[in-house]
Amino acid sequence: MKKALIPILFALAGCQNNPAPVVETAETSTPPTAAKMPEKEVAKATADTVKPNTATAHRFAAGGFEDDAAVLAFIKTLQKNVATAKKDAVADMVNYPMSLNQTNGSSKPKRTEIKDKAAFLAKYDDIISEKLKTALKNQDMTDIFARDQGVMLGNGDIWLAPDSKTKKIGVVAVNK
Repeated sequence: MKKALIPILFALAGCQNNPAPVVETAETSTPPTAAKMPEKEVAKATADTVKPNTATAHRFAAGGFEDDAAVLAFIKTLQKNVATAKKDAVADMVNYPMSLNQTNGSSKPKRTEIKDKAAFLAKYDDIISEKLKTALKNQDMTDIFARDQGVMLGNGDIWLAPDSKTKKIGVVAVNK
């Protein structure tokens, strides 16, 4: 046994400085490393092999939403209804009671609770200001922030959250 190990040990010792050349065949070839691949091929290989975990990866999960597509569709519908002044349709997109927060230049905002659709429609022109219309119109769908309080549109101008019982998506706060 000792005689059989000696040639193997010498062979291994001799290979340390001169590794054996690797001969690749179709069966044994390995894909090139990312460092040797052109940038476009790295991007394609990554896109082909790295898939998000769609079971848990939701953009708006932090805001309490389970369906990203439904949130984006809601925002687009809200944009359209506000742009075309469909006041009744906008009022139906609110989860009541809704908070209307107005700073009026003071450090402490004045909070008004909008209890129902009738109250919202009575204050519609005050709530849906030109500033809010512009923020909503210019909302970039790739730049929407979500956190435990909901989904923010504009620079915090509008907040969306699901109803705690029905899970209906709705406007829950407007900041002026």
